[in-house]
Amino acid sequence: MAEEYRPARLRQRKNAALPENRWQPTQWKPEYESVIALHAGGKTNKEIAVITGFHEVHISNILNCEQALAIKANYVKVIREDTEVNLKVIETKAMKRINEILDNDEIAQAHPLALFDRSLAFLKGTAKLIPDGSSLTQNNTQNVNVFSDAMGEKILAGLVKSDEAKKLNAGVTGDSIN
Repeated sequence: MAEEYRPARLRQRKNAALPENRWQPTQWKPEYESVIALHAGGKTNKEIAVITGFHEVHISNILNCEQALAIKANYVKVIREDTEVNLKVIETKAMKRINEILDNDEIAQAHPLALFDRSLAFLKGTAKLIPDGSSLTQNNTQNVNVFSDAMGEKILAGLVKSDEAKKLNAGVTGDSIN
């Protein structure tokens, strides 16, 4: 059977991809670690070549040798661990600030519906909207939210409270609110 035709740009050189044929440094130099660090920092091979004075192909060779791959894997591991720690710190700060705002009675009286809306959005985001085990179903194609009866009663009670707060703040008497 005849070999399938492949354009030259898609053909690989014989043995080019084999690990034993890749460039390996005879002696590891500190400059190679700086190349890896620059690459891990988001620099392109061209930018690294300008900074270090190495040729772009040599940069690629350095980045693909066994020692560099091991060092890169370690860098990635450390960066991921640091990112997880930073995300936990940010999450803690965010929760603290959200609690401060939700506990602020002045904001609740001045803007009751806005606070109610933000509270609902927060609870949806944390997947804790319905603590009693009933479910919220959202139909994304038509933007329809289906609430349980218990949740509907809670929402109506919240709206009644917000109407009362609005009456108190506006000095309105009677049953009608504009």
